[in-house]
Amino acid sequence: MEPYSSYTVHFITNDWTLQSRCLQTLFVPKDHNADNLSEVLTETLAQWKLEVGRQVCITTDNGSNILCATTVRLMWTQLSCFGHNLHLAVVNSIKDESRVQRCLGLCRKLVSAFSHSWKKKRDLTKAQNDLGVPQHSLVTDCPTRWGSLTKMIDRILEQEVCIRQVLVVDRKNAHLISTWQDLEVLESMKAALGQLDDFTDMLSGEQKVTVSSIKPVLHVLKSKVLKVCEGDANLTNSLKERVLDYLLNKYDDNDVDELLNVCTYLDPRFKGVYIENEVDLALVKDRLAREGTEMIEDQEGVSEPTSSSQSSSAVSDPSIKKRKLSSWLKETVELQSSSITPQTPDQKIKKEIEDYLKLQMLDAEMDPLQWWKVHMVVLPTMTKLAQKYLSVSHLQRESLVVPAT
Repeated sequence: MEPYSSYTVHFITNDWTLQSRCLQTLFVPKDHNADNLSEVLTETLAQWKLEVGRQVCITTDNGSNILCATTVRLMWTQLSCFGHNLHLAVVNSIKDESRVQRCLGLCRKLVSAFSHSWKKKRDLTKAQNDLGVPQHSLVTDCPTRWGSLTKMIDRILEQEVCIRQVLVVDRKNAHLISTWQDLEVLESMKAALGQLDDFTDMLSGEQKVTVSSIKPVLHVLKSKVLKVCEGDANLTNSLKERVLDYLLNKYDDNDVDELLNVCTYLDPRFKGVYIENEVDLALVKDRLAREGTEMIEDQEGVSEPTSSSQSSSAVSDPSIKKRKLSSWLKETVELQSSSITPQTPDQKIKKEIEDYLKLQMLDAEMDPLQWWKVHMVVLPTMTKLAQKYLSVSHLQRESLVVPAT
């Protein structure tokens, strides 16, 4: 395998569909240290004539080299991949548990024994038929494959009675039969980690807005899925605490926290519900007001003059002998409008923010992009802000790997 670096942009089109484009997959034979990676990223932006200021953030894995390149060398806002965070949280929660490591080692040997013996596969199938157990093969875990650990545990627990029936007559591999202590450990791990894969799957849609769901998901994990319960085993509660602490620590950075708050606020399914305190809420509103004001000022700065002069010249044109009713009404409206004090850009965006909050929240199952598509006329500047922030991806897309020829 040869070393490559990919750069993918994510954006929302004017038709309100979420899109992504891989701009470049570059062969990088140099060491992937912070200096070289920052140079590659800078050259990529320059080659595609992209402004750093228009990049909301960059999503990467948790490698120390890419973290140093983006946050230290380039001073970019960096969002770590949620799937990678969850995987590392699980791995770190079990690495110091000797009981767990012994049990997982036994599971891997067990899977290997069945994978390399067609006779054991045959006997396993027969046992599954005899006992009415689903005919599933055993699976092993992979250090770099998200969720593979829990899949291995689930499959061994599902097939445990069949595995026992096959190995009980095999003296050479009878030592691989799980003891009641092993099964207790596996059940504790399943109780603590079994539901986490579902969240990775739910947040992996490329055509759906998911970055705004990180805050709600963390809240659900903290208040329900990973909440310590008195009825759970000590090992289960210990694993829950470690996984949750690791995840919360990954999103503890102030810049990242503010970015996630902005994304959540701009999702009509959530708005300010998952923003923890009034100070953070005020920061979000100030940021949106500031950026919205700049957008309005830029738009008004390049907008064409009003057509009032053209209208008056048309009215005074001697070739027009009769004035229509619409002409009289239009002139009256313009006179009335001229007496109203125009709003400043700051007042306009603050009014939009107030109007946005007054609108009914969207059902959690609905598509926020379609909601913004419907409301883009009444909330024009907030719509542009939503288009900017809701396009952020919280998952690092897989880089293209080209085999050597």
